[in-house]
Amino acid sequence: MHTHTISRFSPAPSTWVRRWLLLLLVASGFSSFAQSIGGPDYVYANITRNPNGATTNYTTDYTAGVPAMPFNGANLGIYTLGGTSGDDQLPFQGGRITTIEPTSTNANVRFKSAQLYYRVYVQGNAGTAGYSSLALPEDITSIVANSNGTTTRVFDLNSTTTNIDLIGAVSGAGTFTVEVYLEATYQNANGGLTVIRDDRGGLNYQAGFIVRGARAFSTTWQGNKSDNWFDASNWSAGLPSATVDAFIQYPSAGTPNPYPAIYANGPYRSSNTTYNQLYSGATYGSAIVRNLSFGGTAATARATAELASGNLLIYGTLTNSFDNITQDGNTTITFAGTANTDIIGGGTFWRIHIAGGGTKTLTGNMLIAEELHFGSPLVGGTGILAVNGSNSSNVVTLQPTTVPNQVARITGETNTSYVSGLVKTQITATPGMTQDFGNIGLSLAFAGNDPGTVTINRTIGQYFNGPNANNPNSVSIKRSFEVNTQNANTDAYPLTATLVFKYLENERKNVGANRTNVNEQSLYLAYSRNSTSFTSIGNVVGQDTVNNTLTAANVNAFAIFTLADTQNPLPVSLVAFTAKRVGENALITWATAMERDNRGFEVEVSTDGINFRTLGFVASNSPDSNKRLEYTFSDAEANKSGIRYYRLHQLDISGKDDYSPVRAVSFAAAGEGIAALSAYPNPFSSDEIKLALQSSEAGQASLRVTDLTGRPVSNQTFAAVKGVTEVSIDKAAQLAAGSYLAQITAPSGEVKTIRIQKR
Repeated sequence: MHTHTISRFSPAPSTWVRRWLLLLLVASGFSSFAQSIGGPDYVYANITRNPNGATTNYTTDYTAGVPAMPFNGANLGIYTLGGTSGDDQLPFQGGRITTIEPTSTNANVRFKSAQLYYRVYVQGNAGTAGYSSLALPEDITSIVANSNGTTTRVFDLNSTTTNIDLIGAVSGAGTFTVEVYLEATYQNANGGLTVIRDDRGGLNYQAGFIVRGARAFSTTWQGNKSDNWFDASNWSAGLPSATVDAFIQYPSAGTPNPYPAIYANGPYRSSNTTYNQLYSGATYGSAIVRNLSFGGTAATARATAELASGNLLIYGTLTNSFDNITQDGNTTITFAGTANTDIIGGGTFWRIHIAGGGTKTLTGNMLIAEELHFGSPLVGGTGILAVNGSNSSNVVTLQPTTVPNQVARITGETNTSYVSGLVKTQITATPGMTQDFGNIGLSLAFAGNDPGTVTINRTIGQYFNGPNANNPNSVSIKRSFEVNTQNANTDAYPLTATLVFKYLENERKNVGANRTNVNEQSLYLAYSRNSTSFTSIGNVVGQDTVNNTLTAANVNAFAIFTLADTQNPLPVSLVAFTAKRVGENALITWATAMERDNRGFEVEVSTDGINFRTLGFVASNSPDSNKRLEYTFSDAEANKSGIRYYRLHQLDISGKDDYSPVRAVSFAAAGEGIAALSAYPNPFSSDEIKLALQSSEAGQASLRVTDLTGRPVSNQTFAAVKGVTEVSIDKAAQLAAGSYLAQITAPSGEVKTIRIQKR
């Protein structure tokens, strides 16, 4: 393993102006061995495998006659990623700044502090790579009062125990740049602060190193040195990253540092004074991991980790079966993955951010103490938090805060980022005060009797059939609230409330087996005690279709509330829809039995079954008709390949719209095997989901659906054709919200598996 020690200083200034400036850059060390700063003007690097070997000197400002090479542009060596056997290290040990200032009788007029900033990135691709910092403490033994009326100070950190491993900052093999600059802060007689930077005229100081080999996909906590998460020597195969899993094992008796402490986005702190000395001045960025899991078999025999400060970014699955991770106040755990991931076991959390993209499926009880937010200042994208509905114990619970009559809050929900499934909260309500129950989407202002403790269960993703007794074809939106009050409404003690029901636009679209849209202009508030028989609450006093709210006054019955449509929501009755390959084109045909206020149809296409674009528009043959009307459209786009998915986007004259089911057509070359297995819509919230199998031969195929634990929930067989076969999953309507695996065995014996998500 190559080791380096780097320190760097500037020569003394030759003019009075330069005496006001920061003299020197850096004593930045790269070594796994004990080092000392040698003296001004040089950078020291031990580039041998022997700690007693020769030392190469570097300097910040190369000057003729100085027996050293410049740090800027230096080659710091070649390092190897050893996979599970461990990686070479390039520890960053600190730096040194020497300053000169006019001597003052005011002890506060002086250079007060200094920082070294560094970052590592792929050579030539700095991008948005952020800087980390090291505080450089003042060496008070090195203060010199010069004869010319100036004072020299030295701010110095040169420690073999900072344990900042630059190799741990890279994701894999490549050529990398380490870039540094320094700042010193001067305070004048008026208390004003001036920051003076040594940054090579804005270009900073840059050295390079090469990494070879492969990073391990998993690393295990060993705690060989301390409880510091950011010390690579505490892990079996270096630091976790966005592509490296972390496993915290249940320790054996006597393990000195059994569990990690995460001091992210700030300095390391510990009650252990030895650790404080080891990591004095070390400041870290966010902690990052792909999949994070813990050992142990019970709540009394479990591995743990503490997020003591800052941010923990999880790009994969968190397995937190026994509430293993402790999250201190004012810390944030961000689920940052762009693909579908899982949160297994729930747990108690301070603040959660849902970011990146995809669906995060929760199996367990997630207790939120402060905030559940969609979005992140650190990671782009948002996502959906889907509560697995297979068990009533899977739920997001908003807990009471330290503020009276307040609970944790949900923020940032939109049409594309929200909690799907069950959310619970409970609060002691006060008459005359409006309660929004943690921004859950329902507010109540009680009057009359004291309601006492009020419990709210919110469910998104499920709908009710026939809430309008006069129209059994009607459906509710995909949101409901169950309200239970401790003190009931009685004749002697009447209890009423003004209720504001908030919804998202997507919750009224594509509802039910017919994928209908609930008419926003004719919404009403429906109430039920048994989830089957609904009563209209007619005293609606306001509706805001821009902010998606409906307000009802003098509500005196409290049970299940939802919103429904007083009219039949289907403007067009689609009775046939097919798509088939004709040569190099696709022929799409459909028919309607009835049309009302129909403007026409947009024909849409997708190559993944999720993201659709418009191919063309077909106007209605008769906007108002009670007879069968037939339509055709040809997709003649060139260079088709794989599976293409088609659907109709029906547009009403009044502005309402609706979508048809999806049809698939294969454009695979002859003799091709299984080119793709797709599911659509995926995620799905209706009663039906279809799989499209592209097969090289005809015959019997089988379909098996399991939950994520491997428990089978559905088995069926079907006849597959050569080309594309569409098959619906049996009893999809009975599946609870959550993630499942659908596995098809084709007639050829080939097996394909796809993950599906029900909201």
